[in-house]
Amino acid sequence: YNLFKYIYDISKDTTTLFISHRMGSTFYSDVIIALEQGEIKEIGNYEKLMKENGLYKKMYDLQSKYYTWCDYDIVIIDFGVSLSHPRISNANISGITIMNYGCFTIMPDIDDEIGHGTAICEIILRHDKFAKIFMIKLFNKNTSFIDENLLAYSLNYIYENINCKLINISLGVNYLKDEDELYSICSKIIENGTTIISSFENNDAISYPAFFDNVVGVVSG
Repeated sequence: YNLFKYIYDISKDTTTLFISHRMGSTFYSDVIIALEQGEIKEIGNYEKLMKENGLYKKMYDLQSKYYTWCDYDIVIIDFGVSLSHPRISNANISGITIMNYGCFTIMPDIDDEIGHGTAICEIILRHDKFAKIFMIKLFNKNTSFIDENLLAYSLNYIYENINCKLINISLGVNYLKDEDELYSICSKIIENGTTIISSFENNDAISYPAFFDNVVGVVSG
């Protein structure tokens, strides 16, 4: 994680060529070029190439059989986390940012601009200082609404890539265009033995996934 964050940080204002034979190492890239015997077979980002079911997807699936995905105690979906905060600077925390810019984009920068995600991590670590936490940052200070497709994608990312005991979602969606999709991915995660906790909106309005019967919904006290 630290290596990829370093590469991302030094590449913000420039073009960086990253060459890897491990497909799982390329999902941070804006553009992925899949080569076979020196010939370009596919071009796109991670999301696009995985949907096309071509060379990249086949190689990714083949290699993933031999990957051991990291186990985490808790996955938090929030505003990110400030890893330099003195109360959590030595904690076992890593993560990614997922944004929807017309297509889903994964980045390693998880810095918390609000402080909410950092506070959640601090509370958890107060009870278990050895907790292994994975942060998925979906929002920044300019976020004005919650994208249900982004939330569903993030939960599906957890389902496919991360083993964890608990998922804490610090948000809610008041209206769903496709309730079945979000409910389905929640069900698959829970069937794997993971508990999902999600907060209702501050005005106690019905919000999802907290309102689902398979999710533990909580309200602010």
